Amino acid sequence: MSGLRIVEIDNYGPLFDKGVSVNDVIISINGNKGDWKNLTSSLKFAGLGNNIIFEILTNDNKYKTIEIESDEIKELTR
Repeated sequence: MSGLRIVEIDNYGPLFDKGVSVNDVIISINGNKGDWKNLTSSLKFAGLGNNIIFEILTNDNKYKTIEIESDEIKELTR
């Protein structure tokens, strides 16, 4: 399975708050491939008010979808 493996996560922030853990894998970002290009592009557009939807494969091989609102991302960049 391709995607972005979470190798480190702080104990605060929107991903942590929504239950993302180390070794979870982001397999899609806003319906596109889960890769660095799409992640950086999505973060850029989040600054313009767009939310980010992640499809994640968890450590225990379950799929979950989480949505990070643009305001949550803006708070991290201040």
